[in-house]
Amino acid sequence: MKKILIISISLFCSLALCAQSVALHRDGETQIFRGMNAFIDANNAAQDGDTLYLSGFNLSGPGSFDKSLKIYGVGSMDTATVATGKTHISGNINLRNGADDFHIEGVDFERLSVENNHSVNNLTVKRCNIRGNISFGTTENPSEDCIISGSVIRGSINLTNTIRPTISNNIILGNITTTNNIIANNIFLYGSYYTINGSDNMFFNNYLKAGGSYPYRICSGNGNAFYYNVFAYPEEPTLGSHYVQENNWFNVSMEDFFVKKVGSSYNIEDDYHLQKPEDYIGEKGTQVGIYGGDYPFKEWAIPVIPHIESVDIPYRLDEDGNLPVNIKVSAQKEQD
Repeated sequence: MKKILIISISLFCSLALCAQSVALHRDGETQIFRGMNAFIDANNAAQDGDTLYLSGFNLSGPGSFDKSLKIYGVGSMDTATVATGKTHISGNINLRNGADDFHIEGVDFERLSVENNHSVNNLTVKRCNIRGNISFGTTENPSEDCIISGSVIRGSINLTNTIRPTISNNIILGNITTTNNIIANNIFLYGSYYTINGSDNMFFNNYLKAGGSYPYRICSGNGNAFYYNVFAYPEEPTLGSHYVQENNWFNVSMEDFFVKKVGSSYNIEDDYHLQKPEDYIGEKGTQVGIYGGDYPFKEWAIPVIPHIESVDIPYRLDEDGNLPVNIKVSAQKEQD
């Protein structure tokens, strides 16, 4: 029994703590893949409805996904994954027809795209670190009802080929192109030329700081509406033509608004809580920014699966022949 227990603990530690491991879970059964190509091998073996649990450290990514999968990494931020290493995918997340209900959470990767002339419905991207752009292919075969929330997005977002997307509670360092959508509770730190491109959108509870050589050019397009947003520049920045703006705040610097924020780049050490949340109450009666609204930001973007906080694994057995492994694991709530 002791030998079986040690083997089980070793297997668990290998999945969660050691380099390049993926667990494929289906109907109560689990299959383990190891090595740099573990994610590729697991994806090849997976079927619709399967769940993949990715270890920390670097994994090579599949060329594309055409199945309905749930994918969970151990976390996408270095600060939150000291015990495990963050889950980093070398490459992009490219989605094709067949990937409806695709869910990815707690993963660091390059770009996310839906291929041209393909559509992916009910896509969920949560608590990820996305180093490049997000796009949804051409104007044919639009993707419906995607959710992108609680993530750091270092590139631009193009929602031209989507229907009813939810883009909320993200930290965004690029531009967003969108038409006839609702964008809520995000922080826009930087956008060259215009931060927002598009028409007939509604923007709620966001913090907007344009960058580059055109700091006043927030939005191009026609008929956009802005409610309960906070702008870094004096009234009024450029908001396009025939716009509506009500109950917004202007000329609020990042240094005066956030608990700690220096510069326009993203830094894990910054603190995006509000200095005076009671002074900035937005639509639905919650604070503006990423900690308000329907999908409050999870500190350090920790995924919903159990989180390994610390590990102590000795290199040898003790005097009684036991291996005293100490692993501290905390349960996670959907919102906390």
